Amino acid sequence: MNCTYEPAKTGKQKFSQKEAGILCGFSRKQLQKLEELEILIPQKNPILSYSWNQTVFMRILYCLRQVWSLQDIIKAFRNPENPIDVEVIVDNIDKFDDIYLGQKIGVEIPVIYFQVSPSGCLSQSEQKAINKLRDEMSPIVIGNGIAVGQGKFISIDVPKVIEDLKIAVEKLGSK
Repeated sequence: MNCTYEPAKTGKQKFSQKEAGILCGFSRKQLQKLEELEILIPQKNPILSYSWNQTVFMRILYCLRQVWSLQDIIKAFRNPENPIDVEVIVDNIDKFDDIYLGQKIGVEIPVIYFQVSPSGCLSQSEQKAINKLRDEMSPIVIGNGIAVGQGKFISIDVPKVIEDLKIAVEKLGSK
């Protein structure tokens, strides 16, 4: 089973801060904020650059921001009861089918849930970490960006985000 992800047809695997901002909808200041909070650390060789997986993750964060504030998203990742290892998520971003962010009514911190695709090749420790996250999310009805009975939720289709990002990279490369 092949577990590697092929980046966009351009073959480009790294993006400058400017390119990442264009592709993912974040301003330079917002990208710097993500770095300060250690949510997403760019590589520095000698300029700031982001890997393909980091760029996909940023695009997902941008999609989550259509409903949630960046502050709420960061709270979900930094939940003291269930902190999320962003590096594991970024490294395995192509192995997820869906990412959900939800908050029950009356609960202060939103919860993130990751749906791993059946063909996702996670190590035993990575699978255990993802299962722990999944166990934290109550079974509820998911509705994109709307309050549904027990709280507010959004679902992100990761393969679609990846396909959309490939198209955006090709367009960026043709300019």
